[in-house]
Amino acid sequence: MLIPDYSRNELLKFYNLETLEPVSKDQLNLTSQEFVDADEILEFSEAEQFSILNRLVNPKAIHHNDDSNNNNTINIEDNEDVKNGIVEDPLRGKNIIQELIRNQVIKASNDPEVNNYLISSQRFNSLKFLTTVHADSSIEQLAQSLSFLEKNIRGQTTELIGAIDSNFGTFINCKREIDAILEEFKSSKTKAQQDYDNSRVFDPSRQPVRSLKDSSLSSELEEAIKNLNYTTSRMIQPVVENKNKEAKLNKLIDFVKANSFFFDLPNQLIHHLSNHQHDEFINDYNKYLSEKQAFIMARNSHYKRELARLTNANDEAGIRSLNQETDMLTTAISKVFTEVENITQQFKKKSYNELLSMDHEVSSTKNSKSSSNDKFLALVSTIHSLEREQKPNANANHPQQENPVYEFLVAQLSNIDKELDHQIAKFDSKFRMMQLKLLDSITIKGSHVRYIAEKYYSAKSGIIASKSNSSTSSSTTSTPHNNENDIKFIMDIFNNIDNLDLSLVNESWLVLNNFIGYLDDLFLQNLTKFTNNYRHYYQINNVDPHGKIRDLFIELVSKVSNVLVTLFECEVGDNEVTQLDSSPSNYKLFLPHFTNSLSAIYYVTSISFKLNKVYTNLGKYTGLVGNLTKYNDTSKIIKTLKNGSAKTSQRLIEAVCAVWINDCSQFYQLQDWKTESTDDDLDDLDKDTIDNGAIHTSILHIIEYYQTYILTKIGQLVFVKEDTSSDIRIVQSYPSKRTLMSIEIQFMRSLNILVDSIMKKYNIERSLVENNGTNHSNRISTTGTSHEGSKILHEAFKVLTMNDLDKLSRVTYPKLISKFDEIFNNTLRNQNLKLYADIDKANITIFDDIINREKLLIANEINLYFHDSNRPPETASPSLYIDGFIFLILIHFVKLIKKVKPITGQQVFLSIINELQATVLKSILDNLRTSSSSTSTHTQLNSFELVKLKLDVNFFFKVFDRSQKLRFNDVNFKVLEVLINTVDEHYNNLPGSKFDYNDKEFRTILNDSLRTSENEFDCF
Repeated sequence: MLIPDYSRNELLKFYNLETLEPVSKDQLNLTSQEFVDADEILEFSEAEQFSILNRLVNPKAIHHNDDSNNNNTINIEDNEDVKNGIVEDPLRGKNIIQELIRNQVIKASNDPEVNNYLISSQRFNSLKFLTTVHADSSIEQLAQSLSFLEKNIRGQTTELIGAIDSNFGTFINCKREIDAILEEFKSSKTKAQQDYDNSRVFDPSRQPVRSLKDSSLSSELEEAIKNLNYTTSRMIQPVVENKNKEAKLNKLIDFVKANSFFFDLPNQLIHHLSNHQHDEFINDYNKYLSEKQAFIMARNSHYKRELARLTNANDEAGIRSLNQETDMLTTAISKVFTEVENITQQFKKKSYNELLSMDHEVSSTKNSKSSSNDKFLALVSTIHSLEREQKPNANANHPQQENPVYEFLVAQLSNIDKELDHQIAKFDSKFRMMQLKLLDSITIKGSHVRYIAEKYYSAKSGIIASKSNSSTSSSTTSTPHNNENDIKFIMDIFNNIDNLDLSLVNESWLVLNNFIGYLDDLFLQNLTKFTNNYRHYYQINNVDPHGKIRDLFIELVSKVSNVLVTLFECEVGDNEVTQLDSSPSNYKLFLPHFTNSLSAIYYVTSISFKLNKVYTNLGKYTGLVGNLTKYNDTSKIIKTLKNGSAKTSQRLIEAVCAVWINDCSQFYQLQDWKTESTDDDLDDLDKDTIDNGAIHTSILHIIEYYQTYILTKIGQLVFVKEDTSSDIRIVQSYPSKRTLMSIEIQFMRSLNILVDSIMKKYNIERSLVENNGTNHSNRISTTGTSHEGSKILHEAFKVLTMNDLDKLSRVTYPKLISKFDEIFNNTLRNQNLKLYADIDKANITIFDDIINREKLLIANEINLYFHDSNRPPETASPSLYIDGFIFLILIHFVKLIKKVKPITGQQVFLSIINELQATVLKSILDNLRTSSSSTSTHTQLNSFELVKLKLDVNFFFKVFDRSQKLRFNDVNFKVLEVLINTVDEHYNNLPGSKFDYNDKEFRTILNDSLRTSENEFDCF
């Protein structure tokens, strides 16, 4: 509330007026304040309007607190923004103070709380600013305001950069002028002032000022004398210093002249090195060592004598001078010694590096010299000469620092080890990458056995061409064709690197083969060099007295053996997989995915040969180093190498056998029903052992030559030619019983699986016939090519399969078993193998399948005759004739002779014909007995039909009886007699009148029928 009892002076002071009746604006003494909108003032209360007026006329007025009974003076911190009017909200452009006063956050503009809301204030609080001033602002508005501020800041920044760029030259000029003035100021001191500051003589100005009481004539005189002494000392000081320097320099010059050898030595050594005069370098260095030792002894003796003399004379100044002189000369000569030692160490280091980088190997022959040996010995001699200054036993714990040959051998072994690690890492990464690429690229999983067929057809073409050349030349010479050359030629084709497998599989094998090739080539070369060097230098001067190099060598040998055993390891443990369960996936650590047996046996043979060489040399070198150093565990390491070699070989053979068995299971894919007649048979010796005229498919020869090739290569793997160059035998020359038993098991498995594969193809074709009525064997040629004129029955594949199994049992498998016995010194051919019984069962199954279908056709024809409801009735005078069903049956036999006989062996075809003959006779007999016992007159045969049936049976018999090979056998002949007797019996038992005939008429009709049908059945 307002208090009206103010005096005139208080009012003038409060409102900052000169008079209480102002007549102009100038008399108000207004100060610069924030802008106040007149429209906004009208909305304020009277108290707020008065507060604004108070700030306008008296910004320093005392604020009265209405809530307090006392009038307190509040000290407000000066705010330049309030004074200058910078109180706008940067986000909305409104007056912050007015907003805060309106919202009763502050009471006046000089309220200390206002500093929390002004952005330019040091006490600005962003949280209070946003929650108070912008409490009602939305996020969108704040975001827009923020975007505006960022654009404004970027604009101001651009202007500031422009201002700096435009005034940069001026700034640089100002800085240059200031630096020049500063330098001028620093150099303004005179030389005398600098000497004065650094002087150590009496300085009167540094003495305490005497009081006025002490001032007298004597004191003034004393001061004058001191000043004179000071001035004289300052004038004489440079002369004294120059004389001292000259004396020191003369002494140093005399010292350098007296020891010119030392001071000239660094340049001399550098000259020797630049001209590659290493011998002169060594001579000067050795001379330096002896001269240095003599110099040090002489200097020490001289110093001791002089020190003793000066000490006795109690000449402290002389002692100081002696020490200074000694320190000066020692410093000078020490720099020379240090430089000489640095040059020598650099040369020594270079010689060591050159020595360690040499690919040195001592000569294997005595008294032989080479540039490499000479250079190596020269380097060793150089390093030994450079180490003459080392004290005896100074490095007893580190003999390699005293013997450069020791360091060379360690470095040589270390380089071999590093290269081995590099090759292992490179192989591992590349082989893993190839395995992943195989899994990603190959869509048809499984090995690709088509390459086996391609190898066979290539060999066949070459042999046929060779035979044609032989037949051409046989007209002039009597040299027969050599079957052994054919086998060798086929083995060469199968062993050729071309067309082994897919390109990706071959690349994967090459990764493994290259790694083993590195061990066989470069690794063994380096190891041979090390072993020769170690043996030579150990015998000369016992380069490895503590056996540390030997231990490193043994560690490297064990490392190689462990790497190989780990690489050629079965992925599952030995107890988890058996020979019957093994598959190529168990050996994927070294076996490429989807590899076939051709690529596997080819590359494994090469790898096995190289591994045997590696193991043999590792054992040889281990024995050499162990015996040389009398190593106690030499036999233990040798045994480890033997076990590693045996295990590696076993794994390689197991992997090959796994791929072999896997390929055999996929041989059904190679059955394309291409046939080979006996005229085109590759084996001329087989023609007498199989049935004449039988046609076989190419799969038999593919099996024979493929199996022969695999057995030959496996024999080469397990029977290693003995290496007589080493006394230590690492690789077994003869396989273990376990290995031989494993190979025998896998061989018998392959034979059984091949039969299963043939039967699998048979079942596939059989299902196609049953489902679609056709199969791939509808078009087969006896020359291996297909053409339209060679169509056969749908069951042709059955006959071909039966022929193949027959030859497999009679010829192919006995040859393969004999080959196995020959290679592995076994007696399988003398054993009663269950394999042949299994083949016979498969043959019987196919034979029954063929016969059953034919029997069904024949039985249907006969049943139709006996149950025909349209048979003509018996007349008074009927004439005899052959029934049509007999001709239909015989025509079916003709088809069999025309179609099946050309591709079937004689004995097999005769068995089929005899079986079908018996079927005809037995079917007629069964139907006759059934019809006779039936009560139906429709199914019973009258006398005429019985006589006609007898004529039919005799006609059927006579047609076959005219043939030389298809006659009835004894069993069928007996059935025929039973049938004719049964017909006669039924005829005689008929009641009433019967059809009357005589034997002559019967035979006449039979002969006429045979004669008229002779052309139709001449094929019999």
